[in-house]
Amino acid sequence: MIVYSLVACVVVEAGAAGAVVAGLAGCGTDTVTVCPGADTLRTCPTLISVLVRLFHCCNSPTVEYVVKNGDTLGKIAGQYNMTVVNLKSLNALSSDMIYIGQKLKVTGQVAAAPQTTGTESQMVTVAKSVMGTPYVWGGSTLSGFDCSGFIYYVANKAGTSIGRYSAAGYYDRSYYVDTPKAGDLVFFQNTYKQGISHVGIYLGDNQFIHADETHGIMISNLKSTYYTAHFAAFKRFY
Repeated sequence: MIVYSLVACVVVEAGAAGAVVAGLAGCGTDTVTVCPGADTLRTCPTLISVLVRLFHCCNSPTVEYVVKNGDTLGKIAGQYNMTVVNLKSLNALSSDMIYIGQKLKVTGQVAAAPQTTGTESQMVTVAKSVMGTPYVWGGSTLSGFDCSGFIYYVANKAGTSIGRYSAAGYYDRSYYVDTPKAGDLVFFQNTYKQGISHVGIYLGDNQFIHADETHGIMISNLKSTYYTAHFAAFKRFY
């Protein structure tokens, strides 16, 4: 058996059974057998493509990422064009649990977020136009709104066609933004139930508009003690 050490994290073994590629250091840890029965590595196009992928992975710059509130392994992996499996392997994680302030190694470039349009400004205009509408559990019309029904009404009126979901449903259908703009979504967790449980529309300057159970559609301050304690994330519709 002949052993080829091509780069620091790739080992190729060629023998009668074919070529076996082992990618280490978080770059595809599963051993892969390609071109079974191949007599020579030079006539194995599948092997070449596997090696190119591993070579680029192994030579990607590694940077440090500090876990923030609202982060998950899936979110972080998506931001850096990685898979959750590779992210866990690179950091020797045995579970999906992470904590705020934890330092993780990541590779690759930050994925570009979708381009924004004028929809966000329309969201603000529509949202403010229904100020004072009463709170109605499950409501999504001018007769009354709950928090997610308010988002459904405003988004569709502003030009974003989206179905009627809960706050958690909209959380799953939007992407994270580090620098929020007026018209972005602001999510809260562990209010009347565990997990994502409330949503509003960011207005800028720490203000957001939402459906309050007591006052209906109103503007509140993110820096208030209650909302600071329950803040989850800023996000934007795809």
